[in-house]
Parts: sequence; C-alpha cells; structure tokens
Amino acid sequence: MYQSQKDAMILKIRKCSLIVGILCIVNGVISIVSAIFSAFISPVSIDTGTLKVTYSNALGLGIRAVIMLLAAVLFFSMFRSGRPFTPKKIRMVLIIAVLLFLRAMVSSFISVAALEIEIYKAAAIFALQGGWMESVLFLFAALIMYYASMLQQESDETL
Repeated sequence: MYQSQKDAMILKIRKCSLIVGILCIVNGVISIVSAIFSAFISPVSIDTGTLKVTYSNALGLGIRAVIMLLAAVLFFSMFRSGRPFTPKKIRMVLIIAVLLFLRAMVSSFISVAALEIEIYKAAAIFALQGGWMESVLFLFAALIMYYASMLQQESDETL
C-alpha cells in the first residue's frame, strides 16, 4: 500500500515538474526578448538618467531569464527522475536564490543611482521592493530540501 502511494506521488511530481519546466522556458524566452528589446530597440533618443534605468531594467530582465532557464533545468531534471531532493537540485535552488538577490539589488540600486536619490532612500526602496524577500524564501526552501534529502536518505537506508 505504501509503495503505491509513493509511486502516485512521484508521478504527480513528474507531471507537475514538466508543466512548470515548460512555463519556465516560455517565461525565460519572453524575458530574453524583453531584455533585448529594452536594451537595444527602445532607447532611441532619451536622456542619460532614463537610459541608465532602461539598461538596468534590461539587466534585470536578463538575470530573470537566467533564473527561469535554471528553474527549467531544475524542473526537467525532476521530471526525468521524480526525485526532488538531490544535492544537485538543492544547489540549483541556492543559485536561484543568489540570482534573485542580485536581481533585486540591480533593479533597486542602479535605478536609484540613475535617479540620483540618497542612499538611505535607496535602501528603503530595496527593502520595500520585495525582490530580496523572494531570495530569502528560496534560501529557506533550499534548507527544507536539504532536510528532506536527509530524511529521504535515512528512509532509503532503513528500508
């Protein structure tokens, strides 16, 4: 009975991982196209402050594309194996967390620098923007995944 529940859960993980992986690829491609459009097509004749914001947005979209493509690799890997708690997947979640934090910093501080706002206001914008919180959530998810991998290994050794 327990094995059939486990097999059913692995099947659900595989199906959902495939769907989420496809969505991540679509989102990554849209982000790449948006970044290219933002960086090369849209800035025709605008002032330097706006141009800096435009390039920082393009950089943020580029980082988002990398995040989405890494997430796609993560989910396609889960689709193939049906096992979400491997060291490689945990490392990928950690990398995504770092990239999310980098994206939050880029979009906050470069935009603020381009608009020539004081540093304490930049810190407030960074805190309120929320992108850094997504990074913290992914770091916590990686910690939970690490614990789950320990439990899975213990379970595998017990059986």
